[in-house]
Amino acid sequence: MAEFIASVSEPLKKIYADYDEFILPAIKFLTALAVLFILKSYIGFDSSVSRPVFLLVMSLVCAFLPAGAITVAAAAFTVLNMLKGSLSMTLVMCVFCMIVMVICFGLRPGRTVVIALMPVFMILKVPYMIPLALAMTAGVSGVVPMTAGTVSWYIIRYYHDHHEDLSLVKDPMLIVKEFVSIVNSILDDRSLIVLCLVFILGLITGFLIAKTEFDHCRTAAIIASSIIMFLAEIAGDLYFEIRPDYLTMTLGMLISLILILILDMFVFNVDYKGKQKLSFEDDEYVYYVKALPKVKSRKNNET
Repeated sequence: MAEFIASVSEPLKKIYADYDEFILPAIKFLTALAVLFILKSYIGFDSSVSRPVFLLVMSLVCAFLPAGAITVAAAAFTVLNMLKGSLSMTLVMCVFCMIVMVICFGLRPGRTVVIALMPVFMILKVPYMIPLALAMTAGVSGVVPMTAGTVSWYIIRYYHDHHEDLSLVKDPMLIVKEFVSIVNSILDDRSLIVLCLVFILGLITGFLIAKTEFDHCRTAAIIASSIIMFLAEIAGDLYFEIRPDYLTMTLGMLISLILILILDMFVFNVDYKGKQKLSFEDDEYVYYVKALPKVKSRKNNET
C-alpha cells in the first residue's frame, strides 16, 4: 500500500510543483463554482441573482483572491437572494455574518472556507467530511469555522423551508418582531445543538488520536472519529426525541469515511510544495530568487 501511495503521490507532487500557479486558481474557481451552484439549487429563488453568468463571474473573481473570498461570495449570494424574499431573514443573515467576521478575524483564509462548505456538504448529505477533514488538517482551531458553518446551514435551511411564509414587510417594528421569531426558531432547533456537539466531539477525537505515535494512527483516527460521531448523533437524537432519516445518516457517514480516507492518503498526508518567490539583500544588492521544491524520483531511491 505504501508503494502504491508513493507511486501516485510523487507524480502529483511534481505536477503541483511545476504548475501550482495554475492549479491553485483552478481549485478555487471550481470550489466557488460548486458552492454557488449548489446554493442556487437550494435557495436560488431570485432568478436575477441566480443567473449562471453572474455565478461564473463571481467564481472567476474568487479564483484570483484568497480562499476566504469563497465564503464572502457565498454569503453575498445568500443575502441577495434573501433580500427579495424577506427583510427580516436578510437581517438575520447579515447579523450572523458580522458576528462570524468578528469571531473568525484571526483565522487563516483557508479555514474560513469551511463556513461556506458546511451548508453545501449538508445539502449533499455528507457533512461528516468536514470534522474528519479538519481533524487531519486544522486540528482544534477548526471548531470555530465548523460551528459557524453549521449555524449558517440552519439559517439557510430555515429560509428554504419557510420562504413562502415570510413576508417582505417594511415596518421596522414588524421586521424586528419577525427577526426575533426567526432567531428563536433556529436556536430552539435541538438538532442544531446535537450536530454541533457531534461534530466537535468527532473533530477532537480524530485530532487527539492522529497525534499519537503508532502505525496507521491517522487511519485509526478517521475510523474512530466516524464511529464516535455516529453513536453520539444517535444518542443525541434519542435524548431529544429527534427522528432523523437513519438510512441517509448511515450512508452519509460511510461515504464521508471512505472519501476522507482517500483524501488523507493522497492529499492531507502529502507535503505539496509549490514555487516560492524569495528575496534577500546584502550591502550592495537585493536578490530575488524563485525557489523550486525538490521532488524525489523513485528511480533514485531504488537500490
